[in-house]
Amino acid sequence: PAPRPHAPSPRARGSSLRAGHRPPPERDPGGAGGGCGAPGSPPRQDRPVLETILYAICLENTSPEQADAAYGRLHSDFHDLNEVRVSSISELSGAFAGLPHPERRALQVRSALGYIFEKSVVSERREAFEFDSLQKMTLEQAVKQLGKIRELSEFVRACTLQAILGSHLVPADDRMTDAAVWLGLLPPGT
Repeated sequence: PAPRPHAPSPRARGSSLRAGHRPPPERDPGGAGGGCGAPGSPPRQDRPVLETILYAICLENTSPEQADAAYGRLHSDFHDLNEVRVSSISELSGAFAGLPHPERRALQVRSALGYIFEKSVVSERREAFEFDSLQKMTLEQAVKQLGKIRELSEFVRACTLQAILGSHLVPADDRMTDAAVWLGLLPPGT
């Protein structure tokens, strides 16, 4: 099928994600909610970088529908991203109920928000959660920057790089890797 033209949503016009509450973006009616390696869907490039990271955390080892639901809960269960940042792992785990490894997801979210908040405060940016400068970096610089967020999985990093830079990476979570081994595309133990 021919690619659909994609106009940025009104939410994508802002250059950063403010600490105030913002509802999750509307689901793309023609494809999976967030791209990032979802079968048959191009990566969404209208999300700010931080939202892309958060969605990728929700998407790992789940379906796009499950990721959309978890992403929505993350935004609706908490007043704003600063509340998410200072919440306990057990409090955050509730947003990921029904998904594999909710505590690990909660840790990744807190780690990402903490790093981005500290980076923003140190650089004296007006926005508490601004990380869109990643879009202007080379692949090598962006990989290095994402590597500083220690708790992020390789899937989340690859998904983010694919979505924001259009890099030629295939974000493969455990389910995709297992399928590739089963099909004989990868050696066992990969």
